Amino acid sequence: EAFKAKMYKAIHCSSFSPIYYRLVNSVSNLLPYHVLCQKRPTVRIQPPGVSSIIFHIDEWAGHDKNSLNAWFPLVDIHESASLGVVRQTLTESFLASFYSGKISASELERLCRDSAVFRSMKAGQVLLFGNHVLHGTTVNRSERVRFSLDFRLTQKSTSANLHQRYIEPSELLSGHLPSEHC
Repeated sequence: EAFKAKMYKAIHCSSFSPIYYRLVNSVSNLLPYHVLCQKRPTVRIQPPGVSSIIFHIDEWAGHDKNSLNAWFPLVDIHESASLGVVRQTLTESFLASFYSGKISASELERLCRDSAVFRSMKAGQVLLFGNHVLHGTTVNRSERVRFSLDFRLTQKSTSANLHQRYIEPSELLSGHLPSEHC
């Protein structure tokens, strides 16, 4: 918990904003439209023997329907500690069954765990997927703690910007976000 608190503080330091800006730009430059970015990235820590997050779509947490997730492992990871992503066609089928009451939340979780694709990745690589795709983790079966960072981008022209979660990437460098001096 102490390390998690230090990581949280680090991403709120004014010195982190230029790093985050470069990450956002590296992903947004791949896209054919102008984006808004999540104000702050999320740091995730998954120790061995722990599952960090159930399978879900980010729209359930209030993110823009058409946002794009960018997930970066901060350490090399084996597929046994990776983030799992369910193919779009299966996602649509699973969600239709879940929304219609044909399967329970626990059954949805089991189906996702059994069908998700988990990939080995190197630190700094990025996994991109749409907000409407089921994703989550299983128990970290590696011997190493998994550290990752994720954020969302959304198309500026279509963004609902619910809860004011997204900003212009240039605002990361403007000093408008509250930050700590570290």
